[in-house]
Amino acid sequence: MIISQHNPSINDNILRILVNMRQRWNAQDNGAELVGAINYPNPIPRIGRNPTVSIYTLPVHLQNIANLIPQGRIGSMIMEYQNECWEHILTSNEPLIICAPTGFGKTEAFLLPVIDRVITGDFLGILIYPRRELIADQLSRILEMYRNIQNTYGTPIRIGIQFEGISSNIKYTLLYNHQKNNRPFDRIQDINNLLGRYRGNVGRIPLDETESRNKIVSMRMIDACHDEVFIDLPRLNRCPVCRNGRLRAEVWYNPASGTTVRGYQLRGGFNRVTDFVCTNCSTLFEISLSKEDHINKNVHLLITTVESLEILLMDPNFNEWFKDRLEFLVFDEIHVYHSIYGAHIANIVKRIKAVRDGIKLIGVSATIDDPQNFGQKFFDASNIRVISPSSRDRRQLPHHEYYYFIRSKLNAAPLSVYIQTAMFLGHSLIPRGKQMLFFFDSRDLVYRARNQLLDAENNGLWRFRIEPSQISFNNYNCQGRQPNCHLNCVIFDSGECWYALSQILNLQHMPINSVLGDQEIESVTAMDRSYNSNARLINATSVLELGLDNPNVTFIGQYKAPHTIYSFLQRKGRGGRSPYDDVHIFMILGNDTSDLFYFKRADNIISQPYSLPLEPDNPSIKYIHNLLQLITDKIINCVNSTNTPFRNINERCTWEVMLNQILCDNFKTFLTNTLGIALSASNILPKKNSLCTIVQNSIQRKKDRIDRILAQYNVLTNPIQALQGHIQKLTSMSSQLPQNIKNLVI
Repeated sequence: MIISQHNPSINDNILRILVNMRQRWNAQDNGAELVGAINYPNPIPRIGRNPTVSIYTLPVHLQNIANLIPQGRIGSMIMEYQNECWEHILTSNEPLIICAPTGFGKTEAFLLPVIDRVITGDFLGILIYPRRELIADQLSRILEMYRNIQNTYGTPIRIGIQFEGISSNIKYTLLYNHQKNNRPFDRIQDINNLLGRYRGNVGRIPLDETESRNKIVSMRMIDACHDEVFIDLPRLNRCPVCRNGRLRAEVWYNPASGTTVRGYQLRGGFNRVTDFVCTNCSTLFEISLSKEDHINKNVHLLITTVESLEILLMDPNFNEWFKDRLEFLVFDEIHVYHSIYGAHIANIVKRIKAVRDGIKLIGVSATIDDPQNFGQKFFDASNIRVISPSSRDRRQLPHHEYYYFIRSKLNAAPLSVYIQTAMFLGHSLIPRGKQMLFFFDSRDLVYRARNQLLDAENNGLWRFRIEPSQISFNNYNCQGRQPNCHLNCVIFDSGECWYALSQILNLQHMPINSVLGDQEIESVTAMDRSYNSNARLINATSVLELGLDNPNVTFIGQYKAPHTIYSFLQRKGRGGRSPYDDVHIFMILGNDTSDLFYFKRADNIISQPYSLPLEPDNPSIKYIHNLLQLITDKIINCVNSTNTPFRNINERCTWEVMLNQILCDNFKTFLTNTLGIALSASNILPKKNSLCTIVQNSIQRKKDRIDRILAQYNVLTNPIQALQGHIQKLTSMSSQLPQNIKNLVI
């Protein structure tokens, strides 16, 4: 059954194949029907950008901003709403929400005036993204403008990034948590082992034996005390300026003392690292990869996640730094900060606003309902400016978004529907050079779907639908390709001939009659983010839900109902980044309650805007953040009131405050009197122990002491050990007893 309000002829045949889809194991097998019904809503016309403002008509200071964009990105025209954003950001302190569809240049609308202001005023702008992949993407886009920025302002822009893997010190960022062949690799000890194996002859050591990587960089040896290091983040494996070279720096180590007596040099501790320079165009980039360097280099832009920002907010050094320099706080993809998570973020915003008055707040979002109300709650502000593209900024494209909500039969597995749909699309409908991105809501499903699809491919379950010599169904065989051969063809009418589709739909490609292998079918999860970006079909978890900007993705899939409607809206937006394509969105559904909700309300889901739930005054969440702010204030007061300049004063004060805040006086007395533990930062920091480890170690010492005392009197504290000892004694005595008593003993 097809529930459809609109059946353009170009999609009749796609629907016919989908609704008749079967699970067949060979050409003679008629197979089992898989699809119970398809809901096919009205296709939605695509809207594209329509720049009408010439940059040459702008004031001079705005022309300079427009010229920062690499040539060819937007040409000489911008949109009205972008011009409006630039003026507002440069002249007003009123919080701003930029609300525009995908592909409308939201990044240029806020980033360019922020760059202008932080460089000319030597301020700090913090750009916040929900995922580290988006941080790398934004860093790449800024570095594309690096030379233009330097030429315009006469000074380079200094940029820091902060997320998991960026440590307090550059040494730890570069050298810690390295792996080689999925095994830990120590850049000092393991390199020294290689030097020892080759007797210090660096020229004989294969380069690949010295290569290793962590989450941020990859490294390899140049000499005994000398490494080269490359930034190893997505979109930064090539220089953003020239697109040819790599961003390379050099790391130097201190020579290990006394090692030259062996006849060759070994490396000791970390010494220094140079700035990153492109190996092709020689552009020198001022990029900070540690918390210390963010402050020491006085970066203009800090690109981070909100979780990392909250940690920095509790650091006295960063708190003081923010108080002196913070000018902009920008939340890109602000529509992901809703519900309980969004309430937490809104309270973090309040805490940051308390650090410095007059911070300019900017939120950037895809189209949402009532952005004014959402912005007021999120930024805790009564006056919010909302800027969206005007009607003149929009134009209707000659393309559409097509939606297919496919419900499986009651006795059919949705995963079987996915496999048949993926084979059909992969072999006949997706043009060469285009891609399909299919979303799943668990890592297990991503891998399982890929493995089962590869198994179906390798077993040729597509051949009897694609290859004319093998196409057959229900005792009918294909008579070969002829003009209009699909007319009155039982096989074609039954949806079991995919070969003729390219001719009927005037597709500019022939069906793919070869196996889609490992390189054509990929999987991406948070645990395994590396993949072939040119694969024909990519199965992914939510890790690709944000930040993917691939114009070749024109087919989107969703396996079963996602966790939220907002997630689905975000995922479908990954397709159609190019204005020259139709977009096809497939949702494979089962028959449970959530799936039926999407199936029956398909029209509303794809057409109406959604209000984002946000309640920042949630009392439980406010209590948590009030407590965190209290702890932060106490840490700062501790640091400011300490006369002796300890090297790790921040860490020491943090421990003291946390211990006093967490532990009640009675518990501290118990620890002191019973276990002899006098908790303080001084006995925690040197050993880097956790509170749990300290208590466990003390208990173990007490137990060992008691065991030693009792052992003097042959008393065992473990009853099982005592019982085992008695059994051993009885066993040794059994040989001296008569047989009938021996059996009782043993």
